[in-house]
Amino acid sequence: MSTTPSIAKDGHYRKGRLCYAIVLLVAIVFLVSPNRILAQQEAADDTATQAESDDDQVEAFDPREFAELLSQRKLDQAAQMLQQAREGSEDDPQWWSPNLNLAMAQIRTDRAAGLERLRDQYDQMLQAEQIPRDALRMFPLICQYLGAMSSDVDQTLGLIDRGIDKLQSINSEQATSTLTTMRTLKAQTLSRADRADEAKAMFDQLLAEAEDAQPNEFLRTAGTYLQLLGSDYPDAAADVQSRAEKVATTMISSDQRTSSDLMSYLNFMTSVANYQRRDDPEQSAETLNRLSSEIEEFSEGVKGAEARVLEMYASRINSMRKSMESEIKRAELIGTEAAEFPDVAYVAMDEASLSDLRGKVVLLDFWAVWCGPCIATFPHLIEWQEKYADDGLVIIGVTRPYNYRWDEEADRAVRSGSDSEVSFEDELAMLEKFRESHELQHGFVVAKPGENYSSKFMVTGIPQAVLIDQEGKIQMIKVGSGEQNAKALEGKIRELLGVTGS
Repeated sequence: MSTTPSIAKDGHYRKGRLCYAIVLLVAIVFLVSPNRILAQQEAADDTATQAESDDDQVEAFDPREFAELLSQRKLDQAAQMLQQAREGSEDDPQWWSPNLNLAMAQIRTDRAAGLERLRDQYDQMLQAEQIPRDALRMFPLICQYLGAMSSDVDQTLGLIDRGIDKLQSINSEQATSTLTTMRTLKAQTLSRADRADEAKAMFDQLLAEAEDAQPNEFLRTAGTYLQLLGSDYPDAAADVQSRAEKVATTMISSDQRTSSDLMSYLNFMTSVANYQRRDDPEQSAETLNRLSSEIEEFSEGVKGAEARVLEMYASRINSMRKSMESEIKRAELIGTEAAEFPDVAYVAMDEASLSDLRGKVVLLDFWAVWCGPCIATFPHLIEWQEKYADDGLVIIGVTRPYNYRWDEEADRAVRSGSDSEVSFEDELAMLEKFRESHELQHGFVVAKPGENYSSKFMVTGIPQAVLIDQEGKIQMIKVGSGEQNAKALEGKIRELLGVTGS
């Protein structure tokens, strides 16, 4: 049974997708990948070459001033500045990057205008005779973003297919790499739309094409396969992992190993560790420990960009190891009795202890009013409340004060400054308004200042869902948003409630 709400359910699904898209915006605009670090010198050379050919009109456009206008949310001025600079050269690819940044900034304040600008740019790119190498990365970026903002999967797939057709007409190594990214994005979109069989068929084809001829692409695709399809096809995932580990070992052991090979190996092995942590956190910890040792070996005598990349991976793996320690401790909570509520206040629900709720299946949703991924889970919580409340499911949001109040004029929660403290009563009133604005059907417990209830469940990141059975025992803990967590939680809810059929 799909956990994706139907489009007809008012704005619930769209609100969740919007919150996810805002989180995605931050990730895709500011993410600096290891590949880009290694390419900095080459990019600098390209920039210098282009600078020699810039005309007076381009020189009048100050990228720093433009970026400052965006950061200050002076979007009308930024739009006017870009329009004036583009006059007479609207189709020039040099304007694609600033126009893309403007579109994404506009979406936050004027969603319709921002999306229209983004679609127009995509159409312009599809029609362009020449695509600069650095602009190719915009194809998957725009498709991913437009897809996150839309509830129409077929429309998103259509955008991706048009990009694939365009990239297939470009004869370059960079275009081939981007084409693989676009095809992978299509498979990801199919998977997240509960069309796993179609996604698997695409991934299988991508893996078959890359296994012998493109080992780097093979490892990247294999890592994505494990993340997206590992739960649905465990036997196939085990086979893919085994094949990919052989490719990775051969690659990393070669005397002709390149920096790209090294990054492909590290990316794949961190994907393996992430995949393992779902069902076997201890095995995942072993993989990360091995990677840490290998990075120390790789770092001997290495300097420059590659050394910085290794430092980045070492930091990433260290962070993952700390997270894994928490994951192991969370796993140890399964089957134990859930800790009772401490001194809490109640929002939109009657006072109740977990003992009072014995005989019910209880879902504790640890969240915060400022947390985009938390809000992205609301459509699922609304759906489950509607579907399973009569069968014995009780959903309770668990949060604490974060110094937020309700802004009546803006009709949203806002954080007060460090010099202004929101009273506990006003924060509770804000939560009432927040709950109503998102049309949530469940109530909240709010830990009073000084209480640290979340530590009882090893909450190190939110959202975190804790599923408690009719006897008060913890049966499942899931951290983060996303369709895979939602599917796992709903499956367990149905199992505990004894719900069958659709």
